[in-house]
Amino acid sequence: MGWIDLLSNQAMIQHRTPRLASCLLVWFALLPSSWIRSQQPPSLNVQSVIVRLIDQVDVPAQSLGVLSEIKVQEGDRVESKQILGELDPQEAKLLVDQAVAQEAIAAQQAIDDVAIRAAKLSVAFATEEHARLAKANQEQPRSVSESELAKAKQAMDQALLELEKQEKENQLKRLQWDRTKSDLAIAQRNLALRSVTAPWPGVVVSVLRSPGEWVKPGDKLFRIVSIDRLRAEGFAQSTSIDGKAQGAKAQFLIDQEPNTSPVEGTVVFVSPEVDPVNGQVRLWVDLDNRLGQLKPGMRGSLKILWPAK
Repeated sequence: MGWIDLLSNQAMIQHRTPRLASCLLVWFALLPSSWIRSQQPPSLNVQSVIVRLIDQVDVPAQSLGVLSEIKVQEGDRVESKQILGELDPQEAKLLVDQAVAQEAIAAQQAIDDVAIRAAKLSVAFATEEHARLAKANQEQPRSVSESELAKAKQAMDQALLELEKQEKENQLKRLQWDRTKSDLAIAQRNLALRSVTAPWPGVVVSVLRSPGEWVKPGDKLFRIVSIDRLRAEGFAQSTSIDGKAQGAKAQFLIDQEPNTSPVEGTVVFVSPEVDPVNGQVRLWVDLDNRLGQLKPGMRGSLKILWPAK
């Protein structure tokens, strides 16, 4: 009987083991998600991070001509649309004056309705004359010859055609007026392109041409950078961060300056590509540097704070 009991107990254990494993899986699946999240670290530290520029631009010439004036120098802070330099505007100004005159002439021609009013008077007279002859012939048959009626009808039709012609000519004049408006806008645009302006606020770090030089569209004239917004770039293990971290708050701390206040930022990019050698992914954090604490090229570390859930 002892051997029989032992074999029976072993069979029960083997039978219960899969059931026990299934129960454990179900138990873990039913754990509150908040408990699982609580086991994650509240932040992620990323070392060897470098600060880079986001906003930088080489301002080009947009027109052909001689660079007549430069209004800024290296180190100047400029605002959006501020004029940095000028190309010789004389020819462009003459073309604007010419376009203004042509637009004024076309406008006068388009609003001139004398010919149309004259054609309408002719139509009214011819129509009335034809009606008078037709009525007289109706009241006294054969009092008006057929040739007279035919001539009156022909005169009325010609007057109507002349009116239609004048109306179409007036439509063409209005179209020509619209074309001269476009020509004027193009001339004014070309004049505006003689002024080289800053696309956004920043600091001039390079003046690449000198007054008197001949430039063509696309030639780089100035380089402007802005450090109000910078980007911290680094790498983290793919197992510790993914694309869901985009939008999370972050803090950047400068190396070898532990007493400085951290610079706040936001995670804007986590690469979906994993380096097959070290298992890392690239990430970017945009930093608010309006206080000027950071400069491009600085190194430091990032602390990424997971968003509250």
